[in-house]
Amino acid sequence: MSKQILQTNRPQVYKQIEKELGKTQADIDNDIKIIKEWLKTQPHLPEIPEDRIIESFILFNKFSIERTKQKLDMYYTIRSAIPELFDKHPCSPEMIQQAKVCLIVPLPKLANDQRRVIYSKFSQDFGPEAFNQDNYLAQNYNIMELILRGELYLGVHYIFDCAGFKFGHVTKISPMALKKNSVGMEKVFSNRVTSIHFINFHPYMETPLNFLKAVLPEKIRNRIQMYGDSAGLFNVFPKNILPKDVGGEEESVETLAELWQKEFQNNKALFDKLTTMRVDESKRPTKLTNDDILGFYGNFKKLDVD
Repeated sequence: MSKQILQTNRPQVYKQIEKELGKTQADIDNDIKIIKEWLKTQPHLPEIPEDRIIESFILFNKFSIERTKQKLDMYYTIRSAIPELFDKHPCSPEMIQQAKVCLIVPLPKLANDQRRVIYSKFSQDFGPEAFNQDNYLAQNYNIMELILRGELYLGVHYIFDCAGFKFGHVTKISPMALKKNSVGMEKVFSNRVTSIHFINFHPYMETPLNFLKAVLPEKIRNRIQMYGDSAGLFNVFPKNILPKDVGGEEESVETLAELWQKEFQNNKALFDKLTTMRVDESKRPTKLTNDDILGFYGNFKKLDVD
């Protein structure tokens, strides 16, 4: 992966891991070996993932071996349950168009707490009629696939720039789709969301925000911040990691989005595999933990939104 896309200082990340979790690089390496041995006993899984992915899941689950096993299993299993979020190829015409309508970019530099910052904004060149919520959410998961394979990080800060968000977008937001996304973030990525920031927030966004809050765990709801402009971001993030769009020193969101589209093209073969990959349930050695909550193959009847 291009250094310009994702930058990090691994020694600093390891220092933060030791500070927050009391674990060392040697602990990570040892746990990777344990997980790889377990993966060899799981014939229903379609592959043994690369070490970088295992390493990320170990961190997401704070070095709990059992939770890491559960989340890695779900990483593959959920593709059958929510194909509309996990089967959208980023190089397909619909997703290339989606990337123009809604720009989602991980900022190149990590925040001071060694978390990745993902910046999202609606393009001013398209109206609400071009917005597709499932494609937007799938775009975020495609981004996650690449940062999983990129440089090490401890979690994610989200910045949503609402300047291009119009009232017409509200009518296209489905609470059920938000719930499915919440399940994916919890069951696969352990909700490693450190903070969520809405900038240029409009009053008519209260409705979709309430939809979002209804499906988020309380700990995540409490991490949401809203700002009328972008000035509040500088109280949270250093200027050198934020894009020019908000007065930062990093490249503009549009420039970064173009780089990410090239990165998707460079990884086309990876997504050719990911969008067709499935577990073989006939070979599963033990029942999947929480399969009654998830429901296999798109059965979300149990996932009612309060």
